[in-house]
Amino acid sequence: MGQTNYLKLKAFSTSGCITGITFYQYVNAVSGSDTGDNLFIIDKWSGNVSGSISGISTSAVRLSGSIVYATVEQTSSGSSSNTIITPSSFRDSIYGKNICIVQLNSSSSLIGGEINIVEIPTSLNGWELEEVNAFCAGSSTNGSPTFIIEKFPAGVSSLSDSYANSMLTNSIIIEQGKYDSSFSSEQPIISERYKTVTQGNKLRIKNIISGASVTYASVSLVFIKAT
Repeated sequence: MGQTNYLKLKAFSTSGCITGITFYQYVNAVSGSDTGDNLFIIDKWSGNVSGSISGISTSAVRLSGSIVYATVEQTSSGSSSNTIITPSSFRDSIYGKNICIVQLNSSSSLIGGEINIVEIPTSLNGWELEEVNAFCAGSSTNGSPTFIIEKFPAGVSSLSDSYANSMLTNSIIIEQGKYDSSFSSEQPIISERYKTVTQGNKLRIKNIISGASVTYASVSLVFIKAT
């Protein structure tokens, strides 16, 4: 469940002079001109109600209830229509992520050593690699296809191995006979040291073990904005 805070609101009429600490939220009355007597003012700091607004007794205009914040799951699924989305729940939901899918081969089977390279754009500057996965259309009949992700500093003159930093502390593995690394017994671990990307970084995705008869292999990278 989301967190719950309690808030009491007070409605009162005014000629335009406001004293004390008020929450300046004006809502025009249903009828009448936009004058002092036809302004509805909500003061979130006080619970006392007095006076009247355009003939409506403020003794009946008292709002008291709870504010429930949406969980990450509710934000992602849209399963709630009466909760409030916070910046943190939005960030951690599917709407606060960017996904890049990098294809390494097509109908020709992997032979090992296939690479693809992507460059980090301005919009992902300072983001973090949160999740990786590999998948294929034709599973391996012998051996487990294995992949790595390396990051190169922006502006380097070449993609020499001497500039490469591994974004994972192990590898991404699709076990023999399977189509998706998420079902593998060993899951990839993202490096805390090298997970952050900056504009101009180049990422090299590479197949280091091919397996046999593996077709349409791809690696997905999920990025989330750093806190």
